[in-house]
Amino acid sequence: AMLELDRVKVVGRDAPDTIFALLGDEQMADNEAFTSLHQAHAKFLDAYRSQDWAAANTALTEHASEYKALGLAKTAEIYRARIADISTASLPPDWDGTFEATQK
Repeated sequence: AMLELDRVKVVGRDAPDTIFALLGDEQMADNEAFTSLHQAHAKFLDAYRSQDWAAANTALTEHASEYKALGLAKTAEIYRARIADISTASLPPDWDGTFEATQK
């Protein structure tokens, strides 16, 4: 039961790394709460990476209890703060959602 969290480009690396959360075993992967969040989070990532900030925020709000139930409330908060910061920025049209860390 893995959930893609983010694409991160760290200082000193040219290519981004994809970060996943391992939430459980095969039994968890079949759990209704996990499958629901997995689908919702995939839709969130699509909206986020396509710069559809309203849809991304809506997804975070609608599924806040699911994020919390699986221990990912902080992840949702980080994304909400990131959206607030970058939604007014001038991002290139081909921006793929990669977060670029500025320090180690």
